[in-house]
Amino acid sequence: MTAGSATQLSVAASGSSLTYQWRLNGVNIAGATSSTYSLPSAQAFHAGSYTVVVTSGGASTTSNAATLAVNAAPASNARLL
Repeated sequence: MTAGSATQLSVAASGSSLTYQWRLNGVNIAGATSSTYSLPSAQAFHAGSYTVVVTSGGASTTSNAATLAVNAAPASNARLL
């Protein structure tokens, strides 16, 4: 993906009273607690390995990792005059 682009990660799970916690490189992402995680404008620091821990009652499972690569935006020909 190109820097500045929007992206969305999602997980499908079944069960009752599910909770979600998204992680980037094994570290919890504050506030990322739904089945979908959105980045409205991905930047280089968003690159890495994303997983989500899904919990129901006392049981939890961690998703397979999804790797996000963020490429630099192409150079602009715009000039200020």
